[in-house]
Amino acid sequence: MQLAFRLPPAVAERSHDCYTARGEIPKTCFLIHFHFKIRFALDSPPGYVNASAATNRHTASQVVFAVHRDDGFKVEWSTLDLIRGYDPRVTGTPEIEVDNVNYLQTLGLRAGDNTLDFQLEVPGAGYVESLDVLPDSGLEWTSLPPGRLSLAVSTVSRRIAVGKSFAVTYRLRLVSGHSLENVGVLARPVSDHVVLTGPSVRSISLLQGLVSGRFVFRAKAPGSATVNVHVISGTNRPTKTLRLTIVK
Repeated sequence: MQLAFRLPPAVAERSHDCYTARGEIPKTCFLIHFHFKIRFALDSPPGYVNASAATNRHTASQVVFAVHRDDGFKVEWSTLDLIRGYDPRVTGTPEIEVDNVNYLQTLGLRAGDNTLDFQLEVPGAGYVESLDVLPDSGLEWTSLPPGRLSLAVSTVSRRIAVGKSFAVTYRLRLVSGHSLENVGVLARPVSDHVVLTGPSVRSISLLQGLVSGRFVFRAKAPGSATVNVHVISGTNRPTKTLRLTIVK
């Protein structure tokens, strides 16, 4: 399905600055809202199905479905965007409702005539019974560019005795732009001199400002130790490194 629309030159030009560092917020940015219901045939063979939305043939939203028949009927599906990042899901029901929002590509809009396409790609017959694109699908304007994150980490001391527990504290901040969902903070010791004594990942369902937390480690053996803390998100993924000395 294809829709046509026109865009004034001034708006199209400003939209190209959405992803650049120059200029102050608010910016002129556009989101694609792809809201649909898809119904698979219960006797669908295994395979991959793609549903996508694009402006001027530049894909902005894509949903990948994988049909499995190993143990009954199962569909795995996922989205990847600048707001929620990678979001995998699974269901055993034939009807799935998807509501995905993402930013357009940099060249997704132009002055004058533009097109908006909703497309379904299937490997053959017998996979999909229906695809309904719901009325709230389309383009949305926002003054906020994609979110940008900053990360800071600290510990009380860089010199730790063997057998002692210590905490690495992180502070994750949304510096600018749109709020982010489905964000993760991951800690990983690079050497065997220290070990994690708790979860290695902290999940943040919605990030709108500042979030802080900590990871707990135990000093295991003398020597030089390195701990990496990095962020999993749909936009930038800052990483910080702590270098420690473990003593007897």
